[in-house]
Amino acid sequence: QGFQEQVAYAGHLDAVKSALSIGENLMLWAGIHGNDATRANAALARFGLEAIAARPASQCSAGQKRRLGLARLLVADRPLWLLDEPTVSLDAEAAALVADLVREHAAGGGLVLIATHVPLGLGDIPTLEMTPPEVDARHQNDPFLAGAWT
Repeated sequence: QGFQEQVAYAGHLDAVKSALSIGENLMLWAGIHGNDATRANAALARFGLEAIAARPASQCSAGQKRRLGLARLLVADRPLWLLDEPTVSLDAEAAALVADLVREHAAGGGLVLIATHVPLGLGDIPTLEMTPPEVDARHQNDPFLAGAWT
C-alpha cells in the first residue's frame, strides 16, 4: 500500500464542504475511501452528529465542524493518524472523546502523531514530548535555535 492508503490527516482546517450537509460530507469521504454508509453512520453516531446530519455544514458551529472533520478519521480507516491541534474549538466532552478515540486506535495497533499545546490525558499511551532546546549565548543569533521554537 502507498502512503495515502496508510494515513488519515486532520489538520487545523476541517476539510468540510459548506454546501453539503453533515451527513453528505461524511458520505463523500466514505466514498473517497471506498467505504459505505455504515461506516459514515457509525462516525456520525460516535461524534454525536446524528441528530443534525441533515444540517448544512455552513450552518454548523466551529465545534460541530471540528467534530465533523475528526469523524473523517473513522470513515477513512487508516493505521496512521496525523492530527494537528485536534481539540481546537471542542468542548470538554468532545475533547475527551478525541482522547478516547486516540486510545482505542492505539490499542488496535494504530499509530497517532499529534501536534498539540493541550494535554489530551492519554494515560499510559507512550508519548514523546518535544520541548525547546536550551540556547546558549553562542547561538543567540541563530534564527532556528534562537526563536523558531517559541
